[in-house]
Amino acid sequence: MIEAVIKANPNTVVVLQTGNPVEMPWRDKAKGIVQSWYSGNAGGRAIAEILAGKVNPSGRLPVSFYANVEQTPHPKMPGFGTPENTPTVIKYHEGAEVGYRWLAKTGAKPNYAFGHGLSYTSFNYSDLKVSGGDTITANFTVTNVGKRIGADVPQLYLTDAAGEKRMRLLGFERVVLEPGKSRQVKEPPIRGCWHALTAVLDSGAPHRATTDLPRANPLTTLFSLPKHR
Repeated sequence: MIEAVIKANPNTVVVLQTGNPVEMPWRDKAKGIVQSWYSGNAGGRAIAEILAGKVNPSGRLPVSFYANVEQTPHPKMPGFGTPENTPTVIKYHEGAEVGYRWLAKTGAKPNYAFGHGLSYTSFNYSDLKVSGGDTITANFTVTNVGKRIGADVPQLYLTDAAGEKRMRLLGFERVVLEPGKSRQVKEPPIRGCWHALTAVLDSGAPHRATTDLPRANPLTTLFSLPKHR
């Protein structure tokens, strides 16, 4: 049905009210896509204000939108189609490498990456500096280079740990900026994330941090940490 509507009117904007990612074979034909999730009783007004331009969208995807089920760690679930109560063993071979981490490991490109989101304005990043001590601290500048006020959600990722490819979200922050204005963002790691990464960051070898992977031109820098005692 969506493809039929797009064919009849190429200026169609598709609004998805779903609780999960869905297949979108029509996505390259749609003029725009709004992911509204289950937006509740006031969802209609919120969607209308975004479509009309009264409100500048600033949401970011909390999950990856896979291009197809083959990109997932388990495209074929063991026991699927067997009679009810059939004993089944599922081995979660991916371990902690789920979602965007699994895509980074396999190199597969999703339809829309974790953290992706668009706006009616544009933002530039500059001057990324990462320092390491008992924790990781990143500083960089966010500038609204568009013509209207808007909110951005810059993100910081660990992309390489001691020469080993390892994708981890370290921090994020929501920034609201007037046109032409800049703000320096300081991002500490997400609570609990640092302790989970200690094993791979404890060697004193160089590591790599990258801003906002869904962006076309993210900033990247190397940093190193002293060995923990």
